Amino acid sequence: MLLTGIIELIRALIDLLIDLFPSPSSLPSGINDAFTLLGQYFQKANAILPVDTMITILGLILTLESGILAFKIANWVINKFRGSG
Repeated sequence: MLLTGIIELIRALIDLLIDLFPSPSSLPSGINDAFTLLGQYFQKANAILPVDTMITILGLILTLESGILAFKIANWVINKFRGSG
């Protein structure tokens, strides 16, 4: 029951952070055009370098680093509540 509450709290915080970002449909047309142009450049560069693979690897690294940071923050908070940190 306590673990479920903690997981729900973490999920609510993540949902709150996701809601801070605008939805793709609400972006101005200039930004959408810039992303389209960037995609075209990536398609040309993909003939030389595996850009899509590099972006996937970068995303995995960022996810791993975010998880490690969240773990360290959670440990810091737990240690502050215990009074040993």
